[in-house]
Amino acid sequence: MNWLMTALDRWAGLQPDKPALCGGEATVSYGDLRRQIETLTDWLNDQKTDRLALLLDNCPAWAVIDIACMNAGKTLIPIPAFFSPTQIAGLLADAHVELLLTDQPDRILALTTQGDASMEWAVTGTRLVADNHINCLTRSSAAGLTELRQPIPAGTAKITYTSGSTGDPKGVCLTSESLRQVATELTTAMKVDTGYHHLCLLPLAVLLENVAGLYVALFAGATCRLESLGKLGWRGMTDFDFSRLAGIMLDEPVESLILVPELLVGLLALAEQQPNAVKSLRLVAVGGAAVPASQLASALEMGLPVYQGYGLSECGSVVTVNRPGENRPGSVGKPLPHHRLTITEDHQIWIDHRGVNPYLGLKQPVKDGWWATGDRGHFDADGYLYIEGRHDNLLMTSFGRNVSPEWIELLLLDEPVIQQAVVIGGGQRQLEALLIVAAECRDKQIEQALNQVNQQLPDYAQIGHWRRSDQRLTLTNHRLTRGGVPNRAAVTEFYNGLPDPDCSIN
Repeated sequence: MNWLMTALDRWAGLQPDKPALCGGEATVSYGDLRRQIETLTDWLNDQKTDRLALLLDNCPAWAVIDIACMNAGKTLIPIPAFFSPTQIAGLLADAHVELLLTDQPDRILALTTQGDASMEWAVTGTRLVADNHINCLTRSSAAGLTELRQPIPAGTAKITYTSGSTGDPKGVCLTSESLRQVATELTTAMKVDTGYHHLCLLPLAVLLENVAGLYVALFAGATCRLESLGKLGWRGMTDFDFSRLAGIMLDEPVESLILVPELLVGLLALAEQQPNAVKSLRLVAVGGAAVPASQLASALEMGLPVYQGYGLSECGSVVTVNRPGENRPGSVGKPLPHHRLTITEDHQIWIDHRGVNPYLGLKQPVKDGWWATGDRGHFDADGYLYIEGRHDNLLMTSFGRNVSPEWIELLLLDEPVIQQAVVIGGGQRQLEALLIVAAECRDKQIEQALNQVNQQLPDYAQIGHWRRSDQRLTLTNHRLTRGGVPNRAAVTEFYNGLPDPDCSIN
């Protein structure tokens, strides 16, 4: 029996009738959850494959399938619904998946029509899981004979795929022990208890929500609400309707949320407009990208319990986090107990390799027992970590000075008139910036904002030239990656195509 099932056994005995999962029309008590997992585990044990994929909207059935796979010793491969058909096909081929559970069978069946002989899928039945009818799809055994089946490292409970900066999926093989360490240590660090009602706002295929949201809630004996992404307010993965979220939070109090920075902006607006919707919040965790200091300050002023953290899929999600009683805004907190971090002379963050999981089919590049995260940062005297940006994003000016663009971009985003910002200009005498502002914003307002920022920077890191646009950076126009960070090559190309007015800062 795995660690999560042991916890569920305990809660099923202590509070069998308490809701463990709810969402849509389904409410699953701790007693019912234990029974449903056992039933699905028996079915999984009858399946010959050792791995299966899951493409499913947020719902209680997602959690039941996830935990049952862990209980049956099967490797689960969640498919992010926002992956493109090409990325999904690449994921399925890379993991050599032959069994797939989904509520979106047409998306998988359509892969066959794209001319890929290895993607011949057929619906072979349905399963009723937590009141959801789930389609079972299998891949033709003949179609996969020519493929090389990648061996999965022993003990792999889950393979989480990240799109990466190039869009090519890369699978991280997560052990049950790695997931246990993160979930249990987070439960203690964030002081989550049985009284919490957690609302999963991010897709469960996103590891952060899966581990820090679902697993933590169930390990703590709390209630986890799993509504469909559309009901929550998602419109694709680049737009969100906060009026829908407000309705859900007013309908039933929510104690905890996990957000990405863009959603934090909306939550702050919601707190101003409908304070009753957020008054029950005890924990708002934010991660996935850097958070401007102005947003953290606004949250503090409103009394919102916002805690920023830092995580990596290779490490099972959360690595460091601010927490109740140990919160230093601007930092990403202190490491979880099982992680050891060090900072090299060039400011790179390295992690003890024992806390790092391998890629499927690839070796992790480890040096002297340490693994390079690719991020830059530093610790303060009290052990709080500060992220300075990606090491490979460094810009070098023609005077030989290295500058992290994320450092400047965060300062730019603190200016109210600037909605998005990307710093470019490596190899040049002065740095430049693409600034996304409202169409009605005057150039003089932008210049004033830039002067404010430049006063906070050394001369070599100041913005010397800028161009403006009212076109937001999005996934659709390929100027944002699926991780929500700027696609710097695409942004630079867009910047160079913009009119070149006299936008120099003197």
